[in-house]
Amino acid sequence: MLTSISKGYSLVKTKIGAITVPVDPEIPPTPVEEMVGATANIQEFDFGVITYRWQQDSGVNLETRTWISTPSRPGYTVGNERQQSDLTYLKWGKPPASVYTETVLIDMSNIIRDHAGNPVININMSGYWYNSVNSGNLNIELITYKGGYMVDNSTSIWSNVGGVPVQSLKLPVTTKMYVNGDSNGQDLAMLSYTVASKTGVLIRAVGAEPLKPPLEEPPVEDSP
Repeated sequence: MLTSISKGYSLVKTKIGAITVPVDPEIPPTPVEEMVGATANIQEFDFGVITYRWQQDSGVNLETRTWISTPSRPGYTVGNERQQSDLTYLKWGKPPASVYTETVLIDMSNIIRDHAGNPVININMSGYWYNSVNSGNLNIELITYKGGYMVDNSTSIWSNVGGVPVQSLKLPVTTKMYVNGDSNGQDLAMLSYTVASKTGVLIRAVGAEPLKPPLEEPPVEDSP
């Protein structure tokens, strides 16, 4: 039985038990960059984690849909009531400790390896509210890594071992779509990655702009 953890290692739970993995203490966390506009440049990466994150006042029970649209892979959308994974390329999950997040692991290195003839890889993201919708606001967060491998520390909470973090982006979006049943959802964003240049863009979908609070009207002055 494992009773202690040496310095420089962390305990990771896997499906076959607990193992220790090395942790590089010199790698600082990547600061989160909140996107101001509708697009952000993406640097070269091997793995990525998409997190759909919302608040209690956003709505109840966000259903997310994530899929590879280029190259076309019909029937491999991941999400609740859809596929749990698209082979090793995408893996969907909902962390059990939170009702306000869903995650998708991207293995870009395997996607590129198995689709060498495709110059561009497009990954689409959509969603809708199943129970009710209030503000409809949420964030799509993307963290990318170069090298190493990914481990599932706790159901659908992913971390990278042996590689380095590259970027951490937060894209505010909104959907007011409410369907009490199965749906493809409203388009929210797309990750488009160019294989030759090893760069890409994260793009917010038209119509998914975050809602701004209403402007306060200036007080009406009494007439003299």
